[in-house]
Amino acid sequence: MQASNYAMSLLSHFLQVSKVLSNNIFPALCISYANRALSQEIWDVLELMPFADRAEIYRQGIAACSATPVSAAASTLAVKAFKKIKARLALPDKTDKARKDVIRANAHLLSKVTHSAPLQVADQIMWWAAGSPNAVEPLAEIMKLPNNLTIDCLTYMVLQWWSRLGKNKMKADGANEEDWVTGIMELLGLACRFHSMYSFDLGHVLRFMYDGIKNGDAMDMLLLKSLLSKMTGIEGPATVDPKDAHILCSGNVLQAEKITSVLDRSEKKYVSGRRMVLEELQDGPAIDQQLLVPLAIAMSQQLEYTLYALPTRHIKEVAELHDRVNDTTQQYLTFIEQCIVKDKLLALEQYLSVLPPIHRLISEYGVHPAFAWALWRPVITALEPELMVKLEAKLAAAAAAAGDEEGDELAGLLAGGPGGKSHGG
Repeated sequence: MQASNYAMSLLSHFLQVSKVLSNNIFPALCISYANRALSQEIWDVLELMPFADRAEIYRQGIAACSATPVSAAASTLAVKAFKKIKARLALPDKTDKARKDVIRANAHLLSKVTHSAPLQVADQIMWWAAGSPNAVEPLAEIMKLPNNLTIDCLTYMVLQWWSRLGKNKMKADGANEEDWVTGIMELLGLACRFHSMYSFDLGHVLRFMYDGIKNGDAMDMLLLKSLLSKMTGIEGPATVDPKDAHILCSGNVLQAEKITSVLDRSEKKYVSGRRMVLEELQDGPAIDQQLLVPLAIAMSQQLEYTLYALPTRHIKEVAELHDRVNDTTQQYLTFIEQCIVKDKLLALEQYLSVLPPIHRLISEYGVHPAFAWALWRPVITALEPELMVKLEAKLAAAAAAAGDEEGDELAGLLAGGPGGKSHGG
């Protein structure tokens, strides 16, 4: 009984704090000018809450700021200040030494605006990204001095925009996505890369993508594709240079080697990005709540869904969407293999502990056999040296036991190796 009363009291206090934050604190924050300390203190309280509760506070906070005349006027001034920054934003070429000075000056101006009106500025950033996809990268460049509250508000705005506009993300031709989709994809990928070390909730974004893919929304895979590309340096097959398009007709091994040469995955920013994404995919109180393998299974099921259950009459739309899903799926598999085989960020034992056997992937989860083998390919690649040592030992024992011309020939072949002189001669 005491535990129940304590829980009810705790819930009552939580609701009161949420109401004060949304109806009083956020309107008051709009009136204060460039008060970084105040925004940080607000974030210290919000950080203790789950993201879903913070999102509800942000939704109510925007409405409260619009309902109060003084805070509404202050929000309008903040929006105008942001538009002024946007209007004169013109970054020099990356080889120009003055580029850093221009970025630093605009970053300070944007930081002052976001301290007092983080929700309103985050909404304007979304409008800018949706209307001008080519301007997303300069925008991300000047967002180098944010506070944690602004980044969390931007996380909420990205997911809110993506879900609010529904599933009408493709143009009438069924082959190309809307321009605002491209802008939000670019913004999400760059924001994850630049601000995941701050308060950009990468784990919740991945969970949002997983829920969307599991519920049959293939367009959420576009968000995942942008995130993997910007954070891990792993591009999908569709991003290969046009002059090397014939590589796409080859096998997976040659494709992987060619795609690796597009971006230098050994760069420090990409290695740290792969580590952050992997940590979030493995984050969970239980193995069955971690997203590393369930996300891959959901993508495989989505690959089949786009072929047989997509509610459309246009063959072109089905083909285009299936290709996009397949590209993102291959990109994710390459990410897993990169983390296990090359970067050694994921121990083989950890991967095997969450990976079902091939027969279970096919029979219980409905995974295509080719995809099931692709999930096990990193295991086979990692175990290949050990398996070859055992095979060579068995061949050596057989050659020694034979003691005849066939055994001598086998021993000579073993000594030369598959690519040695004995094999070549």
